[in-house]
Amino acid sequence: MLSKILKWVWDKLSEEKQDRIKKILAKSVSFRNLVSILRPNIVVDVKGNKMYIDPKRDPVIALYDIGGYENAETQLFESRIKEGDVVLDIGANIGYYTLIAAKLVGVNGKVYAFEPDPTNFSFLKKSVEINNYKNVICEQKAVSNENGKVKLFLHKFITGAHTIVEGGQ
Repeated sequence: MLSKILKWVWDKLSEEKQDRIKKILAKSVSFRNLVSILRPNIVVDVKGNKMYIDPKRDPVIALYDIGGYENAETQLFESRIKEGDVVLDIGANIGYYTLIAAKLVGVNGKVYAFEPDPTNFSFLKKSVEINNYKNVICEQKAVSNENGKVKLFLHKFITGAHTIVEGGQ
């Protein structure tokens, strides 16, 4: 019941306000703790896919079923991906776009998901496996325009904001 009320209120907000609220909440330690209590399950439904998450690490994604996640970006992404395409998900995080792409490209397409962070990669890999996607190749690597080794800088609050650029966003 509470989730239906929250969804109704959420739907009344503009997308700009939703994005602002999500960014503020993602940085809030108390919000992370509250979400992990309210949503202890680590599997959520994302557009018909099962996705493993850790609510303490990904509180906004944990609330996906209440108000969506990156709605404008997701719509644009979905409009561009077709059956049989090859998709590169560079910085795949825990697999949100990887899973969407895997479904859209179908068995004749391919998705290559690159994620250097070991924790994010484990969630990505488990999500691909639970959905039984054979068209996804997961690589625990950073991607750059140069060969070599790089240091991964971990964002303090947002697991999707890790970077190989020191001080980068």
